[in-house]
Amino acid sequence: MLPALLSRARRGDGAALCRLYAEYAWCDRQRGNAAALRETIVFQQRRRARASTVQERAEIDDMLRDLQTAAAHDAGAEYCRDVAIPNADERLRDLRRAALAGHLPATSLYARGRGFPETLRQLDAMQVYGGEAERLAVQAARGGDTDSLFALAEAYDPGVDDGHRSLLGEAVRQSAPAALAYYLQLQALFADPARPDLRAARRYVDDRIADLLPLTTAQDRSLARREAAARIASWTPPPPGSLARWERFPLRPDADDDRDICGPDADDADTALLPGAARR
Repeated sequence: MLPALLSRARRGDGAALCRLYAEYAWCDRQRGNAAALRETIVFQQRRRARASTVQERAEIDDMLRDLQTAAAHDAGAEYCRDVAIPNADERLRDLRRAALAGHLPATSLYARGRGFPETLRQLDAMQVYGGEAERLAVQAARGGDTDSLFALAEAYDPGVDDGHRSLLGEAVRQSAPAALAYYLQLQALFADPARPDLRAARRYVDDRIADLLPLTTAQDRSLARREAAARIASWTPPPPGSLARWERFPLRPDADDDRDICGPDADDADTALLPGAARR
C-alpha cells in the first residue's frame, strides 16, 4: 500500500497525501505506545526483584503476564515495524499539501491546527499557517465539515478562555458578531428533534449565543441571523452520520487520532474533495 500512496502523493493527490499523514502519525503513536509498554515492563520487573513478600511477587507476576501478552499481540507495532516515519515537519507538509489540493478532511485538520507538534522548529510553518488558516477553515466548513464550523465559532468567540484558545483562534481576530453567526449555524444543525442525543451540544451552543448577545448590537444580531441562514441554504450539509461525533459532547471522541480521518476510501481521490477542487 505504501509505495502506491507515495507514488500518488508525489503527483499531488490530496487523498494520498492525507492518508500518508494519517498512517505516519498513527505509526508514530503506535511506536510511542510500544516504547511506553516496554518501559512499564522493565519497571515492573525491577519492582519484582525488590519485592519482599510472596503475595507482592505474585501480584507483579500477574501484571507482567498481562503486559507481556499485550506487547506480544500489539498489532499496531507489528504493522508499523518496517515503516520509515518522516519527522513531524515533513508530515505537516504532507497535510498542508493535501489541504491545498482541496481534500476536505485534510483541510479541516490543517485549518484547526492539527499536526503542529509543540516545537520551536515549527515557527516558520506557524507563520504560513496564520496567513491561510481562516480561509481554509471556512472552505472546510463550507464543504460540510462540522468540526471546522465549530472551530470557527470558538476561534472568533471573545468569551473562550485564552488557555483553551486553539491555533485557529490565534490566527483570527476575535469578533462577537462573527462567532454569533457560526453558532447560529451550529444551533440549526443540532436542533433536530429526532436527535435528542445532540442535546448537550445544543445546550453549549445556546449558552454561547446567550453570552454573545450582550456583546452585539441589534444590527449585528440581524446580520448574523441573515449570514447563518444564507450559509445553511448554500453550504454543503454535513454528510449523513457525521453528527454522531457530537452525541457525547463535551466528551466527544477525537477522531483526529484515527487512521480513517482521511475518508472512507483513500484510493478514490474524489471521495472527499471540497466543492470546486480539481479532480485527478
